[in-house]
Amino acid sequence: MRRGELLGLQWGDIELDAATLRVERSLEETRQGLRLKPPKTKRGRRSLTLPAEAVTMLRAHRAMTLEFRFKLGMGNIAPATLVFSTIEVGFIRPRNLSKA
Repeated sequence: MRRGELLGLQWGDIELDAATLRVERSLEETRQGLRLKPPKTKRGRRSLTLPAEAVTMLRAHRAMTLEFRFKLGMGNIAPATLVFSTIEVGFIRPRNLSKA
């Protein structure tokens, strides 16, 4: 996945029990700011099978996110909640991520 696709990923796009996720959108940085946009092509919208290690990491990340949200009084995770976000539940700029 591309960085923008990872940063546009929402919890509703992930089926942990089926070990799959759907790429439905990407986060784009423009002069006007950050915005979600659909993939450029039909092939860009796709389903991916997750390896067991990724499912394990996503389950742990979801548990930590839930715990954090409850401590802040934010409630449960909605399907449209970003998987990766700032502490204020905002977008993370794609260019701020290192190319590891």
